[in-house]
Amino acid sequence: MLTSPELQSALDALIGEGPARAIPHQTDAERAANVAETGGAPILNVEDYSSGGSTPFIDYINADILHTLQQPRSGGRDELTFICMGQIMEIQFKLMAGEMLRAQDAIRRDALDEALPALRRGHRVLAYLGDIWDVLGTITPQGYLEFRDHLGIGSGFESFMYRRLEFVLGNKQPRMLEPHRHVPEVHAMLEQALKMPSLYDDVIRLLARRGLTIDAAALDRDWTLPYDSNTSVRAAWMTVYRDRPREDPLFELAEALIELADRFKVWRFRHFVSVERLIGFKPGTGGTAGVGWLRHIVDHNFFPELWELRTEL
Repeated sequence: MLTSPELQSALDALIGEGPARAIPHQTDAERAANVAETGGAPILNVEDYSSGGSTPFIDYINADILHTLQQPRSGGRDELTFICMGQIMEIQFKLMAGEMLRAQDAIRRDALDEALPALRRGHRVLAYLGDIWDVLGTITPQGYLEFRDHLGIGSGFESFMYRRLEFVLGNKQPRMLEPHRHVPEVHAMLEQALKMPSLYDDVIRLLARRGLTIDAAALDRDWTLPYDSNTSVRAAWMTVYRDRPREDPLFELAEALIELADRFKVWRFRHFVSVERLIGFKPGTGGTAGVGWLRHIVDHNFFPELWELRTEL
């Protein structure tokens, strides 16, 4: 069972090591005293509250480092947009993966009141990720061609944070570790995630704990392999939908999961459409067939039984 220390270990691996500069803590009483002293105006002399040559806000989010990470290579006018939006997506993948780990830990503890808010935050993150395609859609084919060659074989296919997110949701593909085999810390994080039960694996165990009949093969399997639809799991979900009220926590969990899968599918579809809009049916930068590769990814569904039962209801 994933205990809280194990959750923290997974989150530590997800977050990684980086600078965490010292910032003096401040209490409500101290903030009130500051307001009394400044008359409600902002504190402008912040030197004593931060590390040398910085400010507390810069220190907290490492803003000075963050704003050096966008380095266009071509001089093309659209490249900065491409880099900024790509980095924002990466950060959102990280946030999303962290929330799914928290939801998974809560489900293992039968704490659905904690799992549902994490899943709902995931819905909002995916909605935000979808909106990023609106900004990327302002890049014209000509604008993309100005810098595309500078990507080399680099592509989103190599995004290890996206892969981490897919693994925790259940789309396990062992061969996807291969691009990171020579990057030890990344490979170790992904290998750990590959070997762990996914969020959905733990949901299925929850169904069994709540008295629903689940085949042993779905409760103890090779976690590194992709999940295949299971008849007993589909029957269990049918019981939840047909026999339980909408206020039942398992029904709420089911709808939260299908909402998550729905929004993820929309994000993938928008990725597919955006790439077709930029390069048509040209080959992708990472050796794939471009939109031909992305088309089959759109067809994948997380939590397949929740999709299948719609036909039978």
